[in-house]
Amino acid sequence: MHQPIDGISQAPKITVADARVRWNEPALAIERRIRAVTKEPGAWTMFGETRIKLNPVTVLPQVTDLAPGQVELRDGEVLVGTGSHAVALAEVHEAGRNITPAKTWLGNQTSPVVFE
Repeated sequence: MHQPIDGISQAPKITVADARVRWNEPALAIERRIRAVTKEPGAWTMFGETRIKLNPVTVLPQVTDLAPGQVELRDGEVLVGTGSHAVALAEVHEAGRNITPAKTWLGNQTSPVVFE
């Protein structure tokens, strides 16, 4: 099948800034953004002054009581609030460190965790 050349454009390259997770967005949009930018440039968020890369998440439509960016351990899962409902994190990759199970990473934090 012949396709016309007129009107063709290339998709813009995804930048590191595009890969930043915005926790006030709906959970499904966040899950799709993370999948779209994994492996490179890699989805990321900030915890204080530390950049945290995130691997794919699981959307949890039944959890709606966490504020956007609020991180909490429930039933053995690390949950993060979004603009709609929570997502579960499996792993995190703190800058300069190895990939860590999210539950282990959260257990090492000494203060409440809220992603920016």
